[in-house]
Amino acid sequence: MSSNQIAFLALLIGAGQLLFAALFFFGIDYKRLTAGRAKKGSLADITFEPKRRMTTRSVLVLLLIFFGFVFAGYGFYRTFDRPAPEQELARLRETVKRFEDRAAEDSAREWRALTPQEITKWADALRPFRLPLLYVFWNQEVEARRLFASIKAAGKGAGIPDISPAIGGADPGEIIIETQQGDPAGPVMAELCKALTPSVKLKQGGTTSGIIIYLGEKPR
Repeated sequence: MSSNQIAFLALLIGAGQLLFAALFFFGIDYKRLTAGRAKKGSLADITFEPKRRMTTRSVLVLLLIFFGFVFAGYGFYRTFDRPAPEQELARLRETVKRFEDRAAEDSAREWRALTPQEITKWADALRPFRLPLLYVFWNQEVEARRLFASIKAAGKGAGIPDISPAIGGADPGEIIIETQQGDPAGPVMAELCKALTPSVKLKQGGTTSGIIIYLGEKPR
């Protein structure tokens, strides 16, 4: 529900409570009201109840008046106490700036994706090794979704059946390539990753068949 709808509802509730308070105060009965209107079309024949149970009625009238003014006052406040256009514009600019700052921060720590030419180069270089898998590890401090998507495209081009992300990582600004001992695909992948950062380490002697890439934070 919007603020305008809330303000209107508060005004409506307040007006209704004040109306009921007036009816209770004057002791107007609905049947007498309609009967008088049917006879002469005026309030002349409306009869009023005798003064009985005044304490209960007085309390009820006071409560209705109090809450009627509370709701009506709140409705008027929400309706007319609006920020000036300049304040709204300044608030909007501040919100946009926060989004821009967040986007700039994310961009500063995001690994770039491979270019179409690099994707083709990676696919051609890795295809002869018939790799069974290619895993890419990074942690929550690293933004590498776009890079992984482009590596996955290269892996598919190389015919690698299992290309998956996982949680892990390397030191900031660093990429680690892990393969089994003596796997010739390791040095090739290490050389390809140097286009992303010069700090690439090759770790051979792993137990997993295929290639595992560990990504640290993007170098700044």
